[in-house]
Amino acid sequence: MRLVTNLLHSYDAAGNNLVIIVGADDRENAWIGEALAEHAAISMAPKARGLTVVNTDFTSVAAREKMYAKGGIYSITSRILVVDLLTGLLRTESITGIILLHADKVVATALEAFILRIYRQKNKTGFLKAFSDNPESFTIGFSPLATMMRNMFLRKASLWPRFHMTVATSLEGKKKAEVIELEVPMTDDMNAIQQAIMECVEVSIHELKKGNSGLEMDDWNLDSALLKNFDVMVRRQLDPNWHRVSWKTKQIVGDLTVLRGLLHSVLALDAVSFLQQLDTIHAAHSPQPGSTRQNQSPWLFLDAANTIFSTAKQRVYAANKANVNTRSSVDSLRPVLEEQPKWALLAEVLEEIDRDLYFEPAIRGDSNQTILIMCSDTATCRQLRDYLQTMHVQPKTDETPNPKREDHKPSASFMMRRKLRNYLNWKREFAKVNSELFSENQKALESAVDPRLARGGYKGRAPANKRRRIRGGGVAGSSTPSRTADGSVAQYFEKPAEVADLMEEVQMLEEEAGQKAEIIADPLEDMDDYFELYDMQDLVVIHAYDGDQDEHVLEEIRPRYIVMYEPDASFIRRVEVYRSSHNDRNVRVYFMFYGGSVEEQRYLASVRREKDCFTKLIKERASMSVVMTADAHGVEDPKKHF
Repeated sequence: MRLVTNLLHSYDAAGNNLVIIVGADDRENAWIGEALAEHAAISMAPKARGLTVVNTDFTSVAAREKMYAKGGIYSITSRILVVDLLTGLLRTESITGIILLHADKVVATALEAFILRIYRQKNKTGFLKAFSDNPESFTIGFSPLATMMRNMFLRKASLWPRFHMTVATSLEGKKKAEVIELEVPMTDDMNAIQQAIMECVEVSIHELKKGNSGLEMDDWNLDSALLKNFDVMVRRQLDPNWHRVSWKTKQIVGDLTVLRGLLHSVLALDAVSFLQQLDTIHAAHSPQPGSTRQNQSPWLFLDAANTIFSTAKQRVYAANKANVNTRSSVDSLRPVLEEQPKWALLAEVLEEIDRDLYFEPAIRGDSNQTILIMCSDTATCRQLRDYLQTMHVQPKTDETPNPKREDHKPSASFMMRRKLRNYLNWKREFAKVNSELFSENQKALESAVDPRLARGGYKGRAPANKRRRIRGGGVAGSSTPSRTADGSVAQYFEKPAEVADLMEEVQMLEEEAGQKAEIIADPLEDMDDYFELYDMQDLVVIHAYDGDQDEHVLEEIRPRYIVMYEPDASFIRRVEVYRSSHNDRNVRVYFMFYGGSVEEQRYLASVRREKDCFTKLIKERASMSVVMTADAHGVEDPKKHF
């Protein structure tokens, strides 16, 4: 975005240009508008007019026609732009040039490709510049770079990878940021769940390849499934024949999305939230009464699926060992509440930063003493906020407190008990709704059955000689997920006695719940009481990765310490650029990752794939030939280079 705004300012300062921006979203429009205003103020260009956004708010055709006639920098939505070009409201010959963002999303049938075709039919002298920071999209398919350039009517491609000599010299020639890598081991249960999910993903990919043998499936493997754009890759291969693929193939494609999400959730979510997510996924994939095995998700029939559900439940609560040999063992459960290993390490990192600020307060530099914690999404942001606010709150128990005890280590016990109490309340309501829906569906099925079949003994249930399968010979009421009659994992609902026992274990005193009431309250509900300006030296900011917007966060906060709670290759690039752009700003980065996890594999694979994609693009650019058509009749004009 910095390159785009610098380029736009050069045309905006001239004052007599009409430049159209295509493909920008609302946040990018705000970024470009703010940057152009800053450039105009610094350079004091009298002819600069800034950015004008044309969207659905501009309903007046006459107003748009007057604006186009005056010239300037306009960001127009694709639908409005194609209408204005076809109706002649915007004269194509008067356009100085078009700047296209997110060029990796332009396919032959895209609206942006049609806009560029109209532009090139009537305007062969204006410039056309397309930008993209996603090299992987240009390496999928046969001659992808040439195809994409032909869709956008371009002849020249500029590639700037990280290993380019100019880029490497620019980033490595100056003082680097201080980086501390912290490898965190996973728990045994987390490792078991991850291996089980990967087994389900591998089986699903095998079934997908077996049912679609005529497609190019070289990249359909377990390593590629860890990448973020794997869903896009599969859909791009299947989209031309999506109306003809089998229902099972569509189901497996959806299952892969769900399973890949679970691979992230088992590392990012706490144990209670992950179990709740599993319950909702199981309910969404549960068959209707009377359905057969063929119309359920295939991965639910695997032994690995049973491992996922049983191990996830063991991380939250388990059978009480004190009553394991008594008759009441089924109705006696105790909370386990396994904590995420990264939480304790994060607390240690913050303590180390506090000691560093205390012993070395006068560090020269332009950075604030702000601590910036970066994570993958807003759900993880909320989780970390709750943990940091409650990690020093010790839940009260029946034990006699020992005033001489010095064990004040950070703990998530308070937060996890509150989550478990909310989960049990949610599960109770969920079971009630589920039973009501099941009874309504069963009544509808029974009313739709042929009366002659009903007289013949049909009761809407499995035959009497079909004994219910229970994995491992367990008790039907145990907490281990059992199997349904058709072999899939059955959903388990706790008995009232079990819920009461658990609620008694996690129930806290009223004064304990009230001592941290401000944690649950939303400060935005009463701004008069809660509004204040925080000192940047004492601020801990938790932010989710947000693409180009992360550059704004770094420039505004100017953090001295950055904690990457989850790895992200693109954010590392932004930190490199931020540190190289400001010699007077000191930055220390704590890089956290689970050792031997999908998180680590995904990060290493993304870095390796980025390098391989650029290498492939360089080779294709060196040997490609682009055939261009300059008008609607397909007549090529070799004299024009654009």
